[in-house]
Amino acid sequence: MKSKRKLLWFIIFLVLFSTIVDLPQNYRIKFDIGSMKIDRVINAPSINIDLGRIKIKNDLKTHLGLDLSGGTHLVLEADMKNISSSDKEKAFDSAKNIVERRINLFGLTEPIVQKTKVGNSFRIIVEIPGISDVSSAIDLIGKTAQLAFYEEASQTANLATPSSVLELWSKKTDLTGS
Repeated sequence: MKSKRKLLWFIIFLVLFSTIVDLPQNYRIKFDIGSMKIDRVINAPSINIDLGRIKIKNDLKTHLGLDLSGGTHLVLEADMKNISSSDKEKAFDSAKNIVERRINLFGLTEPIVQKTKVGNSFRIIVEIPGISDVSSAIDLIGKTAQLAFYEEASQTANLATPSSVLELWSKKTDLTGS
């Protein structure tokens, strides 16, 4: 009998703790029960424990996904016309990794990057929560990398110099990486 009672108290504690952790910031409770009216705003608690040299601080904040907070859903299609069939899968993985790296570089919260193949179409699906402007999302991940070549100018430096000075001593060519 005592073990069932302990289990019941544990379940009650677990439900209350989970409810407190999952409360959104500034949650408003407003209702009427007969003559009793309740209108309150409940804030999620924050943890701030100071144990001498050890400090534990955590704001229990719920991060909403694309379906709740809004964001951008992009479907990018890879151009695989000029790639041999043996290299297509490797090139597709590489394209997905590049897109994922570009998104992670900006520190966005929980982006989703998936690859899918439908028939002969190779697609990369990107979901970015919190960014509602589609053009900025495309600018973020869709730019093609550019490679430019410079040739050394006639002047040379005998000392190590910052890169901004080296730009003065180089001459741009018309060669590109494409």
